[in-house]
Amino acid sequence: MIGTSSRGGSFTGLINYLEYGNDRDEDRDGFVAVRNLPNDDPEVAAKIMNATSKLSKRVQKPVYHLILAWHENDTLTPKDMVNSADAMLKHLGLTEHQVYMKEHTDKDYPHMHLAINRVHPETGRAWRGDGDRYDIRNKCMELEQRNDWVKTHKYGKTRGYSIYDMELGKRTGEDKGRQMSKTDEQKLREDLNHTMSTATDWKDLDGRLNRRGLELKQAKAGIRIYRGGRYAKFSKLLPPKMNAKKMHNKLGSFKDYVNDKTKKEARFDRKRERQRDRDRDNNR
Repeated sequence: MIGTSSRGGSFTGLINYLEYGNDRDEDRDGFVAVRNLPNDDPEVAAKIMNATSKLSKRVQKPVYHLILAWHENDTLTPKDMVNSADAMLKHLGLTEHQVYMKEHTDKDYPHMHLAINRVHPETGRAWRGDGDRYDIRNKCMELEQRNDWVKTHKYGKTRGYSIYDMELGKRTGEDKGRQMSKTDEQKLREDLNHTMSTATDWKDLDGRLNRRGLELKQAKAGIRIYRGGRYAKFSKLLPPKMNAKKMHNKLGSFKDYVNDKTKKEARFDRKRERQRDRDRDNNR
């Protein structure tokens, strides 16, 4: 079992994607469950969560997108998946927050998405989530052991699937990437046609890809888009009548975007470490 997370600004965008795909052209299979919401209507959930997020004037990214996935050999019921999600929410300190859960059945392995409101519906305070990546990983490993599921750390050398490979790469420090098949590449190109055509800059494109479980990375041979452990060259996914030069002219310098993003992440890490030091001092 593994979990990955990202943050964003639109509950409407994320929940629409969870239900209908990027272009609202597909009805996604799988169960729906909610926490601290009146019902499981996606439009109602998005409106309420957007309204709740405005209780905090400081938070810029109130959306917390959590993906939980299991090995293809694990057999789970909807109850198993929801119980795991609830256990994770409790571990992260999010049981009182609004959550919209959606199972997807489009892969060979069980997985589900959680759209979580970082803003508390009563206090209006935003959940910080410092060190969430490690908290998620540790809880996943605990749940694996408790439920006798396939343990991810034993599969560092297998050729697994998508999000599974991605997390294995993070855990082992190895590059698990391998190029997508031409069939998968063509399908992804078609799926991303609207996203690629309408993106305004690299930040916008990166955010849209993240909401779909994709990752934009700089490689030695150019830019790649990863879907877990497999990748496609950026140039192979461009819309018709669009080439790499035109795309770069439209979106700007990818190198500058990556450098700016790295600096911001470093500043955030330093700020988070200072806050941890203050918290430790206050608890002495």
